[in-house]
Amino acid sequence: MAERVTADVGVTMHWRCRVGRTIAMTRKSRKMTQGKVARYLGWARTTVVAIENGNQATTLDQLVRLAILFRCCVSSFFPSSFLPPDDVAKIEGPSRLL
Repeated sequence: MAERVTADVGVTMHWRCRVGRTIAMTRKSRKMTQGKVARYLGWARTTVVAIENGNQATTLDQLVRLAILFRCCVSSFFPSSFLPPDDVAKIEGPSRLL
């Protein structure tokens, strides 16, 4: 049971980091600062920083608000694959990584 909990925490952190990086890239492509995003959404700048660094889980409401601000779909914040790279290699074999 402890192994499962540890694995779940690792996967969750992995996805928070990936989603956060995607949000940061989207923000930068829109030429917006973290402070500007925070002001538009009524958040503290530290909230935007924490989300982008993967240190804070995002709610659906937050993702929707970011998507509206950036004029994109919520799904654009998520990578096409929902498995961490190591898990993809285990499932599909080493050729997947070449």
